[in-house]
Amino acid sequence: SISSKKASTKKAVVAPVASTKEEMERLTRTKVYLGVYSKLDESNDALLSPVSLRDAVCRLMAVEELESFSCVSTDILRDCHALLLHQVKRLGEIGIVVQKKKGAKANDIGRVWRRALSFVSPLVENYLKVVLSEGADFVSLHKSLRSLAEECCELVVASCWMCESIDVDFNNEVSTLLHLVNSCLSTCKQARAIDGKRRLEEMKRDESVVSSKDSVSSADRKDSLLFQCTLAASKCRADIECALSEHATDQEKLIDALTASARRATAATSTLMKVGSELRSSALGLSSASSKFGCSYLQFLSAWAGLCLSPWLFCTLGQARTILNSARESISSGRRNWGRHPPSLVESILLDLGEADLEGGLLGGFRSASEKLYRKVLIAVEEITNEYIGGMLRVHCLLGLARLAIASEPSDGSSAEELARDALESLESLGPSCADERSASLCVYPWRSQVLNGLVHSYHVCASRQLVAEACVRSSRPDDALEFLTEAVKDFPGNFEAALALASFNLRTVLDGTSENDNSTRTLLLKSAKMGKTKADPFALLGIWYERKGDSARARGCYQKALILNPSHPVAGRGLSRLMKISEIQHICEVAADRSSAVNGWAWRILGEYKISGDGDDTAAIVCFQQALRCKDIQAPQSDSLGVFYSDPKDMLEGESEEASRTWSALAMSYRRLGKYSAALRGYEAALASSSSGELSPDVFCGWAQVELDLGMYDEAAQKCSRVLMSLDAPRKIKRLAAYIQGESLLCLARVNIQQGKFGACFEHLNAGITMIAAQEKEGFRYCEAKLLGDLYSFAESIPCYVFDSSSEEKEGQLSSQILRKVDFIAKGESAYTTAMRLSQDQNDPEDEDAAYLVSAAATDLGTNLLAQARVICAALGEGSGGGPKASLAEISAESSLIKDLLARSINAYMAAVSARPEEAPAWCGLGCALLAVDPMLSQHSFCRAIEIDPSLADSWSNVSLLYANVNSEYCSETLDRLTSIEDTPLMWIGRGFLLEKTSRAWKEEGLAKESCLAKAADAYRAALQIGQDPAALLGLSLTCRRSGYDASGADAAYSAMAFETSKTESKTSISVHQHLTGGGNIGACLVHGLLQVEDGLSRPAGSEVAASMLADGSRTLAEAKERQSALMSELLPQKSVTESEIDIEAKATLIRSESEAFPSNSIARVAEKIATVDISAEREAGHTMSLRDARNAVCLNPDSGEVWLAFAHKLCAELADDPSPTDRECALVASLKARDLLYDRVVNATLVTPRRKATQGKSIEYSEKSVVSSLPHASLLSESLALIAWLDRTSEEKARESSALVSLQESLMIDPVNALALTTLSGNE
Repeated sequence: SISSKKASTKKAVVAPVASTKEEMERLTRTKVYLGVYSKLDESNDALLSPVSLRDAVCRLMAVEELESFSCVSTDILRDCHALLLHQVKRLGEIGIVVQKKKGAKANDIGRVWRRALSFVSPLVENYLKVVLSEGADFVSLHKSLRSLAEECCELVVASCWMCESIDVDFNNEVSTLLHLVNSCLSTCKQARAIDGKRRLEEMKRDESVVSSKDSVSSADRKDSLLFQCTLAASKCRADIECALSEHATDQEKLIDALTASARRATAATSTLMKVGSELRSSALGLSSASSKFGCSYLQFLSAWAGLCLSPWLFCTLGQARTILNSARESISSGRRNWGRHPPSLVESILLDLGEADLEGGLLGGFRSASEKLYRKVLIAVEEITNEYIGGMLRVHCLLGLARLAIASEPSDGSSAEELARDALESLESLGPSCADERSASLCVYPWRSQVLNGLVHSYHVCASRQLVAEACVRSSRPDDALEFLTEAVKDFPGNFEAALALASFNLRTVLDGTSENDNSTRTLLLKSAKMGKTKADPFALLGIWYERKGDSARARGCYQKALILNPSHPVAGRGLSRLMKISEIQHICEVAADRSSAVNGWAWRILGEYKISGDGDDTAAIVCFQQALRCKDIQAPQSDSLGVFYSDPKDMLEGESEEASRTWSALAMSYRRLGKYSAALRGYEAALASSSSGELSPDVFCGWAQVELDLGMYDEAAQKCSRVLMSLDAPRKIKRLAAYIQGESLLCLARVNIQQGKFGACFEHLNAGITMIAAQEKEGFRYCEAKLLGDLYSFAESIPCYVFDSSSEEKEGQLSSQILRKVDFIAKGESAYTTAMRLSQDQNDPEDEDAAYLVSAAATDLGTNLLAQARVICAALGEGSGGGPKASLAEISAESSLIKDLLARSINAYMAAVSARPEEAPAWCGLGCALLAVDPMLSQHSFCRAIEIDPSLADSWSNVSLLYANVNSEYCSETLDRLTSIEDTPLMWIGRGFLLEKTSRAWKEEGLAKESCLAKAADAYRAALQIGQDPAALLGLSLTCRRSGYDASGADAAYSAMAFETSKTESKTSISVHQHLTGGGNIGACLVHGLLQVEDGLSRPAGSEVAASMLADGSRTLAEAKERQSALMSELLPQKSVTESEIDIEAKATLIRSESEAFPSNSIARVAEKIATVDISAEREAGHTMSLRDARNAVCLNPDSGEVWLAFAHKLCAELADDPSPTDRECALVASLKARDLLYDRVVNATLVTPRRKATQGKSIEYSEKSVVSSLPHASLLSESLALIAWLDRTSEEKARESSALVSLQESLMIDPVNALALTTLSGNE
């Protein structure tokens, strides 16, 4: 009866079901306390020990005892969760403290973590597993439960990581525990997301909360970061464990699972870094949190996967280095922050192997560093006691060294074959059965699992045989290669890698013509495609086979299937690009480029070509080409086993792929089009270095030559063009382009030779360029070719006459044969320029701006050529010598019909240029130079017009300053000041020196002041020579550097004597160089040179041969100069019969007269009618008579002209209807206001070329009171604009404008009291 009573009592306690929350609380407490009491140990007085409490909570969740989980929300269970949470935390802290203890032994550390796992395991397996099965929604409602679950999982993952370095032998239950931990963490992650959404909604309802980020405390961030690291580490372990458990018997599926794990691990590293940067706090960083659970190291093992798969499958070089550095930091930080035992030898070796694989196998790595690491590991593996582990690591190193040897020995793979054979022999002595099975459940080291051991062994055997076969192929032993690959397939019939290697080898032999087994090759490819249905390689190779057979449809289908499986497959992508247009595969390339792959360079290259051809966006194309060049399939195709199939299967016999070279060339061309010439030059150099044949296509060489020409590398540009011209395969169009670029280069070289005084080399370069360009005449000149030919002929003006050597003797009273040959040489440029003008005028659209520009440029060059001929002849006749008649261009032209003819034709040519394009400043400047001998006033106007059009044109300022030099020193000085601010030119200092010479004449009585001015002039000429070796500066320095004498009895006699001798030497040297540069054309310079030669001879010891030679040379120079001067005084000047001019025979004829007299005024007036400014009143009348359309066009052409805007405003006012709309009146008012503002700005903002400065004594040229500026607008124009504004304001309906109209009328009448419109408007107001 007592026992039955006890049974009924027990049944009464368990059976009742709670109907209220209070009853559930009481019932749960009873069960927990009874459970703790039933497990009490009589020897232990603790009523609530942690173990008893844990077991009680676990039993409470038994389904047979309680069918509902509502008890989880009771206070007693929340208290239990809190107590257990603290206990779990204490266990983890105890383990870390013991690890950090100095001298802690591995056994002590293992015992602490084993005790922690023994406490947590029942909670995870019996309690959390049941509770968490309810889902994330249930867990999110019970924070204490979720906290306990996360803390238990963290302790399990941390325990496994901390004990791996000391090789603690856990039981196999850890494998199941890790799987449950991963499921638990996944559920908690979902619960956290639900909590976050709920918290966000609450924050939205709370208006006081501004940012959710600010509401997260530092403790919460630390907790979230630890959770993310735990989840990442658990995921890596669970992926490998899942692959081993689910695909242990299917090697193919196991490889697929491990490949997917490597892809996920690669992506997870970036995600973890992003999360770590968001959750980082002062309390804990990502590196420290990661090192507690080893997630960075585990991610490294999964992403690398180099022992069972190809290393770093989904990583670029930068990503791999980042992952590796994080793994190393995880090891070191774990020791520093958490007391983890130092890494084992195997852990360190794996890190070194991963680094060696990335440096040697990924694009951009340092192969030398990779080789050092492999050899370092070979030494380290000798210390490993486990034969299998050490042997496999040694084999991996040997295969890595073999790959490096193949990459560095493209022609011979003897050393690679030796290394691969050594690895194969080692593998024969090893086997999966040799592995140590301890700690297999941890899945960190692949050799601890029998399944992975077999895969590792198979992978290395297959890789060894493939490397031996590759070496045999490189050494021209295809039979041996076939034998090795066949044996690999026989040894591992189900191995996809071996089957694919054999199929690809057979396909290679078929493509290069060494085998004709098409059917067997197709069979092998189909077999490998069947074995690897998820692999893209066999389908891509099938596409190659069908493409070679000409079956484009099937080839396209195979390529598309391969790209579906692997969107960045290099063989399939290139094959599809050969069969389809770029626009059709643009989307495919974009998808491939978006993937993180090291072999999607083909996609980036095609996208770059599309950006150029389709969008014309060179900036985007540059980015695409740069990305392509970072990829392994572009930069190092030989490192890929399928790299031989990158080329067109029909052209494989032509040699290695030049894709990298072509990509560099395309990148360089894009840089060139953007004007980035230095970058383009480096691109072309890289293209040539990447070319296996050492050659580039002719069009690439032409682009390279153009870049070098723009950068001033003229010799190199000419050499590139010569390579194109000597090429037998270059198209005729490309050769013609190369000939033109070479002509430009030779002309630039001639300019350099002139600056260096190498006149013979200059003449040779000109002749070579002329020969090159003249050869194109057979096919008909183009404009640029004809103009360049004229430039080559015209540049001969800079060459001294003695270079044009002739066997004929000089004739008395006539020009020397050298002068005549020089003039004839220059004159050949006339026909070239005339041809260029004809070609530009033959265009269909005469109003085309480009055509007008071409006509103007050719006409300007023609005028310059004619003027150059006249200058050469005048220089030979003594122009510029001074000291007598016929020494100026005007005087010589008055006596010579030849000079008259050349000047007239030059003027006509410049007039044609101005007529074609009035806004061309060089044409106006040239016209001023040609008119200088005709009318200085018209010449001044032309120069000022050129300055008005282009204030930065230094030639215009230089010519104006020289024009003013003999007229007004102050004007000349101010012009030179402006020239100084524009360009550093020798003429700037030559003008200064000339003005200082003029100033020295004013100091007639004061010798010291005069010599001071001459010394300053000499300094100015020296400054000019520092810029360029100008003959005028040399002549000026020779004449001004001489000192007048020295006082032999003074205190500084020795210094004065030394200075005097130095000045004599400098004077003689300067005049000698001048004569060398000019060929002795200036008679005055010849006289000075002769005198200095005589002086030098007299200073030598009397009777010496040197003195006699110098005296003889000086006497001969003086005699020749006097003879030329006598001929100049005679009437025997060169004449020419009157012939028709190329441009305007009428204007030329008026300048040619038989008698010597001034140029007729009627001819000058005729020229002035075309170029002089129109009178203001005439402009105003013209503005009134033009149409509204003409006025609008004039505004578009001259938007900064107030006169044009005023004429436009007049036409708008005239077109206003009787009842105009507000819009029409507003347009007229805007035009009037614009005209007023522009005219007013020209009046109030007119400034001097240089600031006004006070003049002293009227003798110094360093001060100026006058300026050289354009004329101010007439007062009547500004008054007219104000009157128009007043009239429009008066006619407006707005009364507010009446007062402004009266103000404008008053201003208009104050400026011009007789303005008719203002008076009429004023009378209307009154």
